[in-house]
Amino acid sequence: MTRELEAQYAAQIATSDEQETIGRLVAQIREDKRLDNRERNALWTQATNRHNELGRTSFERGLAKEVKTPPPMEERPAAGAELVVPIASPAQARAAWDAYVAMAQALEDPADVVQIEGKRFRKKSFWRKIALAYGVDVELREASQELKDDKLGPYWSSTVLVRATTKTGRRADGVASCSNREPNKTSATAHVIYATAYTRAANRAIADLVAAGEVSAEEVE
Repeated sequence: MTRELEAQYAAQIATSDEQETIGRLVAQIREDKRLDNRERNALWTQATNRHNELGRTSFERGLAKEVKTPPPMEERPAAGAELVVPIASPAQARAAWDAYVAMAQALEDPADVVQIEGKRFRKKSFWRKIALAYGVDVELREASQELKDDKLGPYWSSTVLVRATTKTGRRADGVASCSNREPNKTSATAHVIYATAYTRAANRAIADLVAAGEVSAEEVE
């Protein structure tokens, strides 16, 4: 009888899927007077092992839900990817600037420069040579021209936005304006006002693209 009882308990323990069920069986085994000490100890050992096995399985299932698979290596951001880093070495950058200085000196003619208040400013003709040498295309993006009016009377005002682009795809935008209210433009026609705004914008875009950062003569005349 006790052998059959032990087998029944053993079968229940082996097929139990919850730790709580194992706990109830252990309590029953402890109180069941029909079992001798050997049978009781054997069942407790089996119950303990099954209890631990269920605990490990439950833990592993929970861990699988909580732990996310890391993204593939190619999707992980590289260390320091949030930083802005140079695309060239200091030596390469220095060489590029020295090349620009040499190019500017080679292309500049006396007619390309004007003296204004004791300072040298390069004119439109110089910046167009630089654009040609560097393969820079200048594209008109936006333009506006208005006939305005103030206490001095009607006057023309123009604003122009251009984009300069290299063959490699680098680009820089230039924006400029001009009006009859500038001291040297009071008698300029609408065409001259618009053309000056365009020239200023193009000069700025070209200079920015080659990192010259110069103010052109047309901006200060």
